[in-house]
Amino acid sequence: MNVYDVFHAQLNHFVLPGQRVLVKRWFVDFLVANPRLPAFAAAQAASQLLSRWGADVLTESLGETWTTRPLPATRSEWQADGYRVPDDAQPLMLSHLDGSRTEMFLLFDVELVDEQLVGTIDHLSPREPAAPFGLSPSLSEFSFHLGERERVALSNLWRICTVLEWSADVDPVREGQIEKAGRHLRCRPCSQLRSEDACYRLLIHPDVGRSRAMPLILGLMARLLGSWIQGRREGIPRRSNPVEQVSDAEVAVVSHIVGRRLGLGEPHVRGAPDVPEDIDWGRVVETTQVMEDLLEGKQNPLLPVGTTDGQTPVTPRLLVKDPYREVARELNEIRDEGERQVAERWLLDFVAGNGRFPVSTALALGSQLYHRWGADVVGDPSRRDWLDTIELRSVEEWRARGWVPRPEAAELLVPSGQGREAHYFLRDDVLVADRLAALESEAEAEPDNVALFRPGPADAPALAEFAELIPWREVEMLRNLWRYRLVVSLPTSDPGAADPDVTHLRFSVDQVEGESVTVGLIRMIATSVLTHEMGTAPVCGWEAALVAEVAARRLGVEYHPASLLEEALTREEGIQFRWDVIYQTAATVESMLSGFPG
Repeated sequence: MNVYDVFHAQLNHFVLPGQRVLVKRWFVDFLVANPRLPAFAAAQAASQLLSRWGADVLTESLGETWTTRPLPATRSEWQADGYRVPDDAQPLMLSHLDGSRTEMFLLFDVELVDEQLVGTIDHLSPREPAAPFGLSPSLSEFSFHLGERERVALSNLWRICTVLEWSADVDPVREGQIEKAGRHLRCRPCSQLRSEDACYRLLIHPDVGRSRAMPLILGLMARLLGSWIQGRREGIPRRSNPVEQVSDAEVAVVSHIVGRRLGLGEPHVRGAPDVPEDIDWGRVVETTQVMEDLLEGKQNPLLPVGTTDGQTPVTPRLLVKDPYREVARELNEIRDEGERQVAERWLLDFVAGNGRFPVSTALALGSQLYHRWGADVVGDPSRRDWLDTIELRSVEEWRARGWVPRPEAAELLVPSGQGREAHYFLRDDVLVADRLAALESEAEAEPDNVALFRPGPADAPALAEFAELIPWREVEMLRNLWRYRLVVSLPTSDPGAADPDVTHLRFSVDQVEGESVTVGLIRMIATSVLTHEMGTAPVCGWEAALVAEVAARRLGVEYHPASLLEEALTREEGIQFRWDVIYQTAATVESMLSGFPG
């Protein structure tokens, strides 16, 4: 049972059959009459008052204002309004979606102490839609049928990858319909959403009257979101669930509640809806809350995109197109010194610690996770070892292991081949679809999170002089440089007889106390690439240390961080690094040593 199912259980199992219809009507009226509270909180208040007063009192007093509008408010609000809350007053304990809790008291519970202050609490005004976000649609083509308030609320439809359009269907019987429109299973929300890129189209017949338009649109939205919610409960992907499974009566109840609470449409055309037995009241409350949050531009766990207050994580097009360039731009635009250090260190650790992803993929994933969780979370010292526990896989990999994305899951987009995008999800974003496959995959040992590697080519020198200095795996990495016409040697090595047909460049690596020969070589290659690509720079030593950190950790090389690394990450304000070149160089070094050309 989820948090919403308690409402269905109470209305159907703890109320006598002869009283259920009247109590359910009161429940609907209570939600409508208390728009100041979020729908979920208003439903909790109604549930607690039903338990406190009893069904007999409600049925005897049905229609009386005090039963539907008892004016709940917090202690501080009552004090500001000139009332005092007695110490023995019984509060309503309301929970919110963010986990917080609020105590509220009714007008019956408080005592007037200052009449001049009365009137500061607005209990009656409807909830307000947020201002349109970015380049969201103005819906001007509906201006004759919808007022400005309605069009502002509906401008948020892009957040569920849905567009509102006039229908080309000439059949007057079909006033409105929901059409699946996306070419791909996972459409992506975007404030500039075009019809051809949408998941759904809400189609309205052009002959629909002005008074009928908004109730019709609200009904289509209630049906669509209700099917999403039911699909999530059943573990069905969002677009696979049939919208027809939500009953007309349930759609009517939800659209009535939302329309009245937000003041959308014309009240005189909306009569009280029927409340038959087949209505799922838990789903009614949840759909109402989700739909309300959508139209208000607020965050909700079911919605694929967050708020419209400037912090909405929109589709990272540039990040997918060129993660190197976009990450470098973002890092160098951070003005707060502390935040910059947190962001740089997080991305460095994430990319270095996730060798199984290509560098570009790790960059895109790390950047999106940073924006999702924020600097306070990723920069918390107590979470230093947290990175190793993050389970992150592509949607195809999850499905092969018996898991599917939750309907409300927020995907992470990364670059794939031929300019396409791949979709990744965290462990918290998926649920079991095939229990046997999931159990079998859980029993499998996880491979080391390092880059792919293969031994050097058969015709490469054996490099026996390195065998006592570094592990076999690292010797083979050095032998892989043969593919790039490079030969590694020690200053004390015997070059032997030169083969006139071999034109490989010989690299001599000095042994530095406290540093692996392999790391020294990585640093040499990094310095060479950095200076060759961009010209000599005063920060090249720091940048080479950063490249060595990323490449060595990704390759699983025995490595101890150099002092230059900490100097680089705690450098003076105003010194900017070429982060795109740093990560591109790390990718180049990795491909050279791993034996898999990038």
